[in-house]
Amino acid sequence: MPGFLVSLLLLAQALAGAEARLVLDRERMEFGETLGFQVVVEGTQRTAQPVLPTMPGIRSQYLGPTSQMESINGQTTVKVVHRFVLKPDTTNDVVIPPISVRTGNQTLMTQEGRVRVLPFESHEEPVWMKLVVDRDEVVVGDTFPVELHLYFQQIRDPSAPRFDLDGFVVGRSSQPSQAATQRGDQAWSLVIWKFAVTATKPGELKVGPAEVDLTLLLGTAPRRPGSLMDDFFGPPREARRMTVKSPVQALKAIAPPSVGRPAGYAGAVGRFRMGAAASPTELTVGDPTTVRLTVQGEGGIERLDLGPWPEDPSYRVYPGTNGFQSADALGLIGVKTIEYVLVPERPGKLRIPMPPLVYFDPETRRYETARASDLELTVRPPAGSTVPTGTNGIAGGGGAGTNGPTLAGAAPIVEWRSVDGGRPLLGTGWARRGLVGGVFALPWVAWLGWAIAGYVRRVQAARPARPVRELWLRESRALSAGPAASDPGAELSGLSRAVRCWIGWYLDCSPDGITSGIVDGELVRRGLGEEHCEALRRWFAQYEALRFAPGNVAGLSEFRRETLGLLGRLQETEGRS
Repeated sequence: MPGFLVSLLLLAQALAGAEARLVLDRERMEFGETLGFQVVVEGTQRTAQPVLPTMPGIRSQYLGPTSQMESINGQTTVKVVHRFVLKPDTTNDVVIPPISVRTGNQTLMTQEGRVRVLPFESHEEPVWMKLVVDRDEVVVGDTFPVELHLYFQQIRDPSAPRFDLDGFVVGRSSQPSQAATQRGDQAWSLVIWKFAVTATKPGELKVGPAEVDLTLLLGTAPRRPGSLMDDFFGPPREARRMTVKSPVQALKAIAPPSVGRPAGYAGAVGRFRMGAAASPTELTVGDPTTVRLTVQGEGGIERLDLGPWPEDPSYRVYPGTNGFQSADALGLIGVKTIEYVLVPERPGKLRIPMPPLVYFDPETRRYETARASDLELTVRPPAGSTVPTGTNGIAGGGGAGTNGPTLAGAAPIVEWRSVDGGRPLLGTGWARRGLVGGVFALPWVAWLGWAIAGYVRRVQAARPARPVRELWLRESRALSAGPAASDPGAELSGLSRAVRCWIGWYLDCSPDGITSGIVDGELVRRGLGEEHCEALRRWFAQYEALRFAPGNVAGLSEFRRETLGLLGRLQETEGRS
């Protein structure tokens, strides 16, 4: 069916409140296995049998419908589930086109379904496992799915899987799902676990093995003489507790190239786009507004960091709260929200540039930059404030009594006299007298001093070197004297903050957004010794590895010792900076 007709039918069923969707038992299968799938129709219990489109090289069978009714919080829903099973005759991936379902006077359409067909693996064991990875090469920092399939016929009490992942860290996982399949003339059951995995270092790496503890149920044991239980229920099945282990999957992990790496790259890998909004956009000097950045895409989106915020003396920026809304069970696709609090410091129309997101695209193998449009704020001056204005001269009355001749059409200067009628206090050339000139110049001098002082304050606010240095000294002393934080995430954040504050002090810039790229850039140009630069490179590499594995207690303890030693060596250079 043409694509535009399918779109029209999907739109019509959405407007009518009915819905038809395709549900697959699994998204990967071996050649020679059967796959179950369902066509679920919600909102009605009166539907005709779905009509399967032609699928070359695929045999299918209709297993029948079942009706279901649910009532949750007083809301009743009904649905019909039509069950099918298929078996491909080729090793090509299975593509299930949209399936039409007739209900009443309307036709509903499902979405398309895709199943990857893997090579057949022969097994003689009564239970086995395998890891399914959809790639041979990954980029450090990229997050990708890994599936664990457990095949069995009769088991009980399976444990949660355990992984050996040197160079990887496991992120989100989905609830295990169950499926059934036919392999040859035997029926098998499956349990499928899905995990999000991120590579943390380059090299030839291995995923697995994975292990699961379970009880295998074998054939019946011999009947026990004189046992009433055996007479009524039959002899018990033989049970054997065992550990099932999967084979290892080899992967090559490559690091994003250092050549051509843009400034501000903080390790983001994936494909992203950005948007920005502020509320309110009309405010008074000193009042806060919330700037909300949204990053949409796929990859390691939940852990990504933005570059440093562009510095501007017209406003101050403070970090706010972050949020993440996942579009799938593993968090590989979603929307991350990053909030900032912005406080303007001068009135007028302010154009606020947004910090860019520099990322590495693992498909094109290129660095890209996602940007959001600049925001514009209308900032009013504080209540009761006045803007100094200059004047062109002193207005006076015309007529006699002027201090000298005036230009034609000009107002004469007023003659000021003493009370007893003595000589004029101001005569011709009065502005040349020091006392009078000083009195009239005093307001202008005061306004100019106020403007210069305000400019100096804004420049100092934009260059927070001294407060950052003092903050670093306080944090350094606290880390040296105090115990480690109980929360690994807080401990890692505190160690990172201490080093970044020192770098901010050294470079006279804000520590927010400092990344490893600043070592080969600003620190080398500012003359920091090669020994210290190399130590900082190793520190950033260790930090990135722990950022993806905050639960590594032993590694975090070693990282704390390395950080304290690094801070001690950097402190020795303070007198020479």
